[in-house]
Amino acid sequence: MNIDYVIYNACEELTAIAHWGEYLLPVSWQKNLHTKKHPEQTIIGRMLLFQRLTAMGYDYGSMPVMKYTTMGKPYFENHIHFNFAYNKNIILVGVSEKEAIGIDVETMRPIPLHTYEQYFSTDEWTRIMCSSNPTRNLIDAWVTKEAANKLEGIKNMPVEATKIRIKQRRIHVNGQKFYHERVKLPAQYFCRVATKSTSRFRKIKVKNMTNQLMSSSSSMLYAVRA
Repeated sequence: MNIDYVIYNACEELTAIAHWGEYLLPVSWQKNLHTKKHPEQTIIGRMLLFQRLTAMGYDYGSMPVMKYTTMGKPYFENHIHFNFAYNKNIILVGVSEKEAIGIDVETMRPIPLHTYEQYFSTDEWTRIMCSSNPTRNLIDAWVTKEAANKLEGIKNMPVEATKIRIKQRRIHVNGQKFYHERVKLPAQYFCRVATKSTSRFRKIKVKNMTNQLMSSSSSMLYAVRA
């Protein structure tokens, strides 16, 4: 399993790169880009995905066609599974050749704890609130839940369907069991990846692609058409 990410500071820089990159991606990868809240993040995420697939031996002519579920989740019909995550100034893509994955990321920040209580079981909420760092543990639990939801392609689940229970490397969401693993990123980020069929994750390879995108953006852009 590979997880690639970029961290950026200037939105103008990201927008300029995305403007170029959009038209270099395969046609099927360009669908609905501008219906997104932050289309430039979506474009950069797909550039990261393209770069990862080129490293796996694909070229422009052999890239798989990107299709979409009724919920709008993109997917390939071959054995390549992927999922994107975005949060403020970080963009990630996870790619697996073994099984479907979900990935989510959040930043460490002050949050109104009480507004999240409805999403957790009583026992789970008590565990979070009684911990030495409730905010940290709540954010970590939240990204775990969201990774599982994204694995299923679920959006805007009703409150009564989002009760969760986390135990070791397992999480139960809406009556379903998933497995999760923390992704090692810089300290201010919390990231989890979720799978459905195994409790044993193979080594997760994490790569920071920021320099390739920001300092030598042309190399990533030209790789799209290589």
